[in-house]
Amino acid sequence: MYLNLGMNKYARWGTWCLLWSLCFYSWNGVAALASSKTPGRVASKGWSARSYALTMALDTLGLVPISRLGGSLAVLPWRGTVLLRLQAGNGAKAKVVLDLEGEWKVESVRWEGRDMPFRYGDGRLEFSMHGFKPGAVHPVEVRYSGHLVPAVKPPWQDGLVVSADSLGYPRLGMTCQGSGARSWWPCLDYADTEPDSVVLTMTFPAYAPSPTPNSTPALMDMVANGRRVADTVLGSKRTVTWKVTQPINLYNVTFNIGRYSRFVQPYVDLNSVERELEFYVAPDDLPEARAHMAQVVDMMGCYEDKLGPYPFWKDGYKVIQSSYLGMEHQSAIAYGNGFRNNEWGFDFILVHESGHEWWGNSVSASDPSDWWIHEGLTTLMEAVYLECRDGGRREADTYMQRMQRKIQNRKPMQGPRGRRFAAHDADIYYKGAWMFHSLRNSVGMEEGWNQVLRGAYRKFAGRTLGSEQMIEHWASALDPRFAGTLRWWLHHAELPTLEWSVLEDPEDSTRLMLRYRWGPSAKGFYLPMMTSSGQHVDPVPGRWRTMAWKAGPEAMNKADRQSALQAELANLTQRYLIQVRSLATGSKGGK
Repeated sequence: MYLNLGMNKYARWGTWCLLWSLCFYSWNGVAALASSKTPGRVASKGWSARSYALTMALDTLGLVPISRLGGSLAVLPWRGTVLLRLQAGNGAKAKVVLDLEGEWKVESVRWEGRDMPFRYGDGRLEFSMHGFKPGAVHPVEVRYSGHLVPAVKPPWQDGLVVSADSLGYPRLGMTCQGSGARSWWPCLDYADTEPDSVVLTMTFPAYAPSPTPNSTPALMDMVANGRRVADTVLGSKRTVTWKVTQPINLYNVTFNIGRYSRFVQPYVDLNSVERELEFYVAPDDLPEARAHMAQVVDMMGCYEDKLGPYPFWKDGYKVIQSSYLGMEHQSAIAYGNGFRNNEWGFDFILVHESGHEWWGNSVSASDPSDWWIHEGLTTLMEAVYLECRDGGRREADTYMQRMQRKIQNRKPMQGPRGRRFAAHDADIYYKGAWMFHSLRNSVGMEEGWNQVLRGAYRKFAGRTLGSEQMIEHWASALDPRFAGTLRWWLHHAELPTLEWSVLEDPEDSTRLMLRYRWGPSAKGFYLPMMTSSGQHVDPVPGRWRTMAWKAGPEAMNKADRQSALQAELANLTQRYLIQVRSLATGSKGGK
């Protein structure tokens, strides 16, 4: 998911302020998630879902009021059947707990052709599978019904997104990164396990009536993750099936219903295989979309070159026009940025959400507290794309400096594990990206940095991992001392402070002597730095170092040379995730 509209030339800072306020309130809206333990995790220990087959039915594409609430809330009536292939692993017990949150009616739970007793409440669907075979896969069918509640501020406060396209025809979509797949179907909703496959079949009204007189009804389509494997129109109903054949995060499972025209962009991949990049947009947006989406070819080439092959060719790459800004649904990216480029000349929603196919969808955090892995590394890829496009770092570095303004430093990025942690703010995006930007800028780290980035992806591709595994990779590849550096940035809200003062040189009154250190609280922090004039600064936490400082030409008077020194140290914050404080004046600079 992306938060940065602040870089769009059409509505840069005003739009950012609006979106930031939406994000803030949406995070507050799910604040309860930050302190609640995942309910079914302990009870279902030892069980995993190898696959899901969802069969859903919609009788209408419009919202209807709930009569018992006096019509104050409009929802989408929903009924479905979910076939789970549950596998019993080590430590599995007869009791199974599925996650299903919301106001649902569970009608039946069936196993081996018979109805099973169950209990449903407080987001838990409990039943017991006495006589299960350890190691075997057991198909379990759950029938349920109820309603989907519209999202308030998608994709941040998520759920069913109900809107209309430019001609007024209905458009529906699903986003559930925050609320989880448990918000719309029964599942084992754990971040550290992924099913091998998911099949989604949807039956819905085939035609939507015209919103204006003298126009014909429009044929509706459903687009979801993976590949389309079945599609029939029978009378007034259409039934479409999509199948995912590669492991997938459950929060990435989605569907989109609306008027769609499909077009493809040819692409030759890293291994010289001809591919088709798919795009689904409203028919009236087709000419503009064709021209705009052509940039995906260069983006895909950059990412494959820097990281490795696109990980989901079996399920395809497609972008689906949505009514919300964007979301990284695996092989079915939601796009709602209005075919606009930012001031750097690229569409940051396309670039960011596509980057998640590598960081987030292939390399996946094993716990929501580790989502800085998804967001920080994907945000970094925006600058990497600029570097690919321009053949140099100048614009990419300027992009990163603009991004730095959004870092809050109010709460640690790393949250508590084992809970449904929701990030406090956008630091997992911007501060997360700046951690790696700073490592790259550290003395001697530029050479080979691309290989370390590529190595991180290739090492963890197709896996789930926690923060410590990612930290250890970067530390072992660059310098073991960087492990403490990354842990500091993740576990502390504030930035390490470079403290400095100027000493008198008893042998030469015209020469400046710099006295510097990391503040005493920055224990374990290591980051050798180079100033803009090429002077090497390697602070040590809590221990003073002294060096002769070359500050400007000899003709400058002492006060001017000291001002030049101060400016050069302050400028370190433009390349490193630190703050700088002069002990002589008490002044502080940087984020």
